[in-house]
Amino acid sequence: MSGPGELHPSFCTFPIYSIILPYKTTTQEVVDFYAAQSSAQASIPGVPKLDARRVVHGEQKLTFLKPLPTSSDGREFEIRGKVLGVYDKGKPGTVVETEQVLAEKGTDNVYSRAVGMTFVVGQGNWGGPKGPKTINYPPPEGKKPDAVSVHKTNAES
Repeated sequence: MSGPGELHPSFCTFPIYSIILPYKTTTQEVVDFYAAQSSAQASIPGVPKLDARRVVHGEQKLTFLKPLPTSSDGREFEIRGKVLGVYDKGKPGTVVETEQVLAEKGTDNVYSRAVGMTFVVGQGNWGGPKGPKTINYPPPEGKKPDAVSVHKTNAES
């Protein structure tokens, strides 16, 4: 079963597309994730060069402020990206927190705000701030999972 096609009146843009746009920018081609990460992190003052091949996705928060349009006709969009924080976690690595806002160029017309954290494994101990304390929530005592799913992965995973 498939959803409505592009010409259907109920057609809409998949909301999480705004997470991919900062990597794609204006290209329709496949994105070189490592190059995008390297260039973004190279310009962080006071932070040593981080190896993009050691990046692990940590968390992502996406806020949808209005539906993404199905066409860019008559509109020009921009991604407003910034680094919110870089935290030295010692020997385990470094956490990089970023924000990308998708907006119409030159306006306050904002469609989405994505805040993400990546962990750069083994690249800590550079003398940076430790960052805010995180809250850990232990599993409920005496409660077993509602369901368990096991997926075999290959060696490259």
